[in-house]
Amino acid sequence: MSETVKETTKKKKKKGAFARYFTPFGLRQVCDLLMIFGAIMMFIGLFVHGFMGINIVVLIGLGMYVVASLLAMFRCLKVITNKEISKKSMERKRAVTNIIIMSVILALAVVGILAAVLGW
Repeated sequence: MSETVKETTKKKKKKGAFARYFTPFGLRQVCDLLMIFGAIMMFIGLFVHGFMGINIVVLIGLGMYVVASLLAMFRCLKVITNKEISKKSMERKRAVTNIIIMSVILALAVVGILAAVLGW
């Protein structure tokens, strides 16, 4: 092997899973981060007592889940309405499945917000 080939192979490093996930930073990463932070906020809300029976920390966490699920549903709708993607493709089927899952998460988050506000 020549010297230049050895140098280029040494310089080229493999990216880790974390770096590969965040390399094309976009709407998917924003949704995932919102869900992670929402889960952290709801976990913290278990230990924090609210003012007048309303736990603000839990409401913020559930609000993050509402926003994240709406963004994820929008992202999946963009895939479904794309004319270039075949109706039988796995990407489209995955988008339909994600819309169903995100609509369930959205409904649960809205019920959780109502339960927190109304004190059920």
